[in-house]
Amino acid sequence: MKNLILRASLALVLVLSSSALALALKPHEYSEQQTRAVEICHELGGHEYFELAAISGVYEMVCYFAGSSDCGENQLINGNCPIKSNKEVETLKSCSELGGNAKERIVNESTGEREVYCDFGELGECDQQDIAGENCEVEDAWDTAKSRCSVLGGSSLITRHEVTNEQLFSCVFDEKECDNKEILSGDCGSIDSDDTAFIENCQTRLGGVVGSAPTIPGEGYLPICQFGVFASCTEDEVENNLCVVLPSKFDDTKTYKYKDAIRYVEHSNIVKGYDDGTYRPDEKINRAEFTKIIVAALNSQDSYAPFASNETKCFPDVEANLWYTEFICFAKAHGIVNGHASGNFKPGDFINYAEGLKIILKAYNVVNFESGTSWYEAYVNFANNKNLSFAAYIKPDDLLTRGQVAEIIYWMDFLDTL
Repeated sequence: MKNLILRASLALVLVLSSSALALALKPHEYSEQQTRAVEICHELGGHEYFELAAISGVYEMVCYFAGSSDCGENQLINGNCPIKSNKEVETLKSCSELGGNAKERIVNESTGEREVYCDFGELGECDQQDIAGENCEVEDAWDTAKSRCSVLGGSSLITRHEVTNEQLFSCVFDEKECDNKEILSGDCGSIDSDDTAFIENCQTRLGGVVGSAPTIPGEGYLPICQFGVFASCTEDEVENNLCVVLPSKFDDTKTYKYKDAIRYVEHSNIVKGYDDGTYRPDEKINRAEFTKIIVAALNSQDSYAPFASNETKCFPDVEANLWYTEFICFAKAHGIVNGHASGNFKPGDFINYAEGLKIILKAYNVVNFESGTSWYEAYVNFANNKNLSFAAYIKPDDLLTRGQVAEIIYWMDFLDTL
């Protein structure tokens, strides 16, 4: 009888212990705060569990991050968890790339919920959702800062942060220096209506970029309207409609961020665009298209045309006399491309950033860069060190767009002057 009672008591203890354990993993009902904390935990890439608080005797939610410290529900609700979500990280990078200043603010006083947003001074702001959805309408912040710097009599200087590698803007004067936030906020000086009209006419009506040209040494700079490497016009020429430039035929690149590069490859007969008058700068580009552009840009037709017959069988998946055969086989013969480990070239696959950099640097015979631990590290480091405009904000395996390809070619052709 005693043994029977002992076994029953032991079973009851086990049941109670199991129930407590289950409760520690997940309460029957979340409080409103716990529900929001779980949502934040998931947004940050963590996993929730519950533990019994020694003092209060209630179960509190904890967010676990592999390889990092845990965050309690109060930390999550109050925005004190040091872990940033992938969305927040992307917002910070995109904000910097657009020329804004990343900030945080409370959006719900009762819960302490916060959000990251991008502040562009008097140009406005974009929240995390706008930037993630590419709906941020303040995409000309960099150009605006450069333009205002020029009309204020300064010279724009782009450098990179030693740690984060992000681009840093400075407006340099004889006696002071301002960053893009100070320029956009007006803290570095105000511009008048004539200056505003000049910026509007140069950028919107003519499709140029406001820059600056040095005057007599020691007397600062004068604003000019630049059109890539083709031409520039003074402020008076713009104002009096005397500015004549070589226009682009592409309807979709007039205000595009790489418009100068696209204008350059267009008028250098490197690209032709589409029959409907567009360039489609945000479309991806495949390996065959990219190789054709690079080879044709740097070599005469007489040099690559003989490779169309593909007598050497340069790659198993590249047949003779296709539109891309001569370019790919020429590139293979001259050590510009190697193909994949399978032995194929995969001409229809979209090309990524690392692959594109390797091809173009080999095509341009660039040899003065250090090797890295991975096959692409040397090429990526070279682009970073030589200030390719988007190098700090693109991953090696990100697919290249047609706009970025134009920017890379433009960057390479004028590397010594950029």
